[in-house]
Amino acid sequence: MAAIEELKARREIWIDCFNGEHRQAICQQISQMLWNAAAFRTINEARRLAPPDEKGNSRINGMMHRLIDGCFFDSQMLSIRRLSDSFPIADHPGGRDVCSLTSLIGDMRDRVHLMTRENMFAALGLDYDYSGLQEKESQFIEEKLKNEGRVGWLPPEFDWLKSERFHGVMDALCAVEKEARSPADTVRKEVLSHLLRRVEGACVNVKNHVNKHVAHAASPASLATVDSESLRVTLDQLWGVHRVICEVANFVDTYLLTRTSHMFLPTPQYDQLEHMDLGLVETGKVVDLHRFWSGYEQETQKWGAWGIDDLLKEMN
Repeated sequence: MAAIEELKARREIWIDCFNGEHRQAICQQISQMLWNAAAFRTINEARRLAPPDEKGNSRINGMMHRLIDGCFFDSQMLSIRRLSDSFPIADHPGGRDVCSLTSLIGDMRDRVHLMTRENMFAALGLDYDYSGLQEKESQFIEEKLKNEGRVGWLPPEFDWLKSERFHGVMDALCAVEKEARSPADTVRKEVLSHLLRRVEGACVNVKNHVNKHVAHAASPASLATVDSESLRVTLDQLWGVHRVICEVANFVDTYLLTRTSHMFLPTPQYDQLEHMDLGLVETGKVVDLHRFWSGYEQETQKWGAWGIDDLLKEMN
């Protein structure tokens, strides 16, 4: 009973880390990452559809789209870096910890001894022995047929298939045959180790890039210590990392936590492509943007005039 209660308490931390109402929850992070990716991919497709100029180049503003590209890549890489952060989950709520997919899987692996068949059924509120539910269901069907001549529906509390299906899941996770089931069957540590390696392997290049180019401005000497290929991240690689993160995250919740399968890309509750056919400003008002640019340029030029007199004035 102590092990069951320990697992239940730890599961509360795992579930909050995975699917809590706070913005740092893994599901929230993945959904935001995919939404931004969907927006970027839509913009990318719009570029392809943009009308060409007389030289055959797309009629798009280079400055704006370079900004979109740069911000997108940096934000995506930071999102992936957060989801693959190896800093551990705290041993108690409110501790110094992180909500990342790798930290969650690592914590589950460290406590895999708690994840026995008996404990998992108790934590999920499922009947380990569902023969009683089958009997109740049979009696219900028999009475319905006798009194009404048809069944029509079955009460959800008689649903023994949930237990049967989860026994099948535990068979696979514990590597045991149906005939050899035991309450002491335990989820194999190798399962969680494999999930962890899968995420870490997919994210390694992104993490290297973030550490050297985004989160830190690595010196040339520092960059020389890393293979340049390991710092290169393409769009195809980003999409591949997204796929692995979503597959592993969905697996964890579906088979090890709440038995919930996810569609991580949010469904828009509005027309997300509204006004995509319009430019940012009217042609006649582009001159106003030139004036705005000049004003900002003049402001930044003043910053270069800050010198020793200003320093001494501030220090006094």
